[in-house]
Amino acid sequence: MQRGIFWALMGACLVGCPASDPGEEDTDPTGTASGTAGTTGATGTTAVWTSSAGPESTGTEGTTTYVAEETVTPDSDDSYGDSSSGTGESSSTGEDDCTSPCVAAGGSCVDETCVFTCNEGAPCSEPIECPNDYACEVTCADGECEDVTCPDNNTVACTVRCEDDESCDGTIVCGGSECAVTCEGDGSCSGPIEGGAGEFVLTCSGQGACGGGITCNADHCDLRCEGDGACDGDITANATESDVACGSDARCGNVYCSSGSCNVTCASDESCGEVQCNASNVEGDCPSAD
Repeated sequence: MQRGIFWALMGACLVGCPASDPGEEDTDPTGTASGTAGTTGATGTTAVWTSSAGPESTGTEGTTTYVAEETVTPDSDDSYGDSSSGTGESSSTGEDDCTSPCVAAGGSCVDETCVFTCNEGAPCSEPIECPNDYACEVTCADGECEDVTCPDNNTVACTVRCEDDESCDGTIVCGGSECAVTCEGDGSCSGPIEGGAGEFVLTCSGQGACGGGITCNADHCDLRCEGDGACDGDITANATESDVACGSDARCGNVYCSSGSCNVTCASDESCGEVQCNASNVEGDCPSAD
């Protein structure tokens, strides 16, 4: 009995626990339990918990039980929170895959789409070249945007909006699975508009818009000239299916359609110049249409 008590006291001293007189009568038979929360260091979180049970009363002598401190170092894959901040939250911050290529091209990445917004406060003085692997949206205000090149990738879409006067005065090259170009401002899209896509939709609604000529090499060309004096350059459509519509106020130049199907509509005698259609199926104002 005496020897057991001696070794218990020695073990307690080795771990820094206070010793008690084994002959002293226990006044707190219930004992206590306490813990110290883990600390965070540069290499991980160390949880240290110390528990001590009070001496149990076993008569006049009593016994004391000491429990040594236990240090737990978690494995690298244990979830003890962030090793540098101790916040319990992951320190990694994911980013869209298109961020780097879009920013490098002068735009931004929004929902896996490269976005270019050009205005007086954020002018686009350099040609815009959309990265090939992501959808692209370009918006141009007054006098903004020169050359715009859509992705050369038939799995992504491209949208070009020339919203204000004299915007998009360079070359617009369509591409992608769908390419939609709108020229709303007066004198907008004054340079050549060309290229191919799965679906090539061009709307020229501004006065004198789309004056630099249009060449469409797509699966489907849908070309709409609506503004006063719009599309006064030549229009060439080479596609599986082509629809060319020149409104009553438009002044389309010569229209050349060479497709599986050509549908050319001239709303007035002055809407179109010469119209030539070379297709197995012709409609509207194509000369060979019945």
